Amino acid sequence: MFGGLKMVAYTDTINGFGLVIAGLLVPVFALISIGYGNPIEGIKLVFENSPEKFNMISRETGIGEGARNAILPFEVLFMGLMINQIYFWTMHQSIIQRVLGAVNLKEVQKGLLYTGLLKILVPLIIVFSGIIGFYYFGESLYDNPDSVYPLLVKKVLPLWLTGFFVAVMMGAILSTFNSALNSAATVFSLGIYK
Repeated sequence: MFGGLKMVAYTDTINGFGLVIAGLLVPVFALISIGYGNPIEGIKLVFENSPEKFNMISRETGIGEGARNAILPFEVLFMGLMINQIYFWTMHQSIIQRVLGAVNLKEVQKGLLYTGLLKILVPLIIVFSGIIGFYYFGESLYDNPDSVYPLLVKKVLPLWLTGFFVAVMMGAILSTFNSALNSAATVFSLGIYK
């Protein structure tokens, strides 16, 4: 009964809302826990623990002036990553297929503007959660940075909310996989087979 691009759009929408809600709950619950019920106090304690982590352009963070051997030199933000983002948002099959499947140009424009607005939340959901993870774990997980976020989720979210978080993550993974399959099928059937 359901399938194709319409179903991908529905599942992406549901998973997107779930990811935003679950992603915002992690730093909120962590700050409430750190500040003993007061999230503002939690922010102060996290900032006092490592104020250098809040400075994006410094020698300490490995980004910016004098950090030529950094993982992500500051210049890359304006040269390399910009080209990568232009490619992804204007030429990647999974994005273009969604755009071409819209009802009209006005809906496409609204959708892309809404996506851009949601992208503003990424530093709060990911980067700030990483700084909070540093508050909790310090440099003990420096050799295993991929485990910081899952351990933070396990530490601050109640068990039932952790289940919701995992369900949303699995839904998003499967939705991304379905989108890739749908795009590949479209490319093959229209671009190669036809």
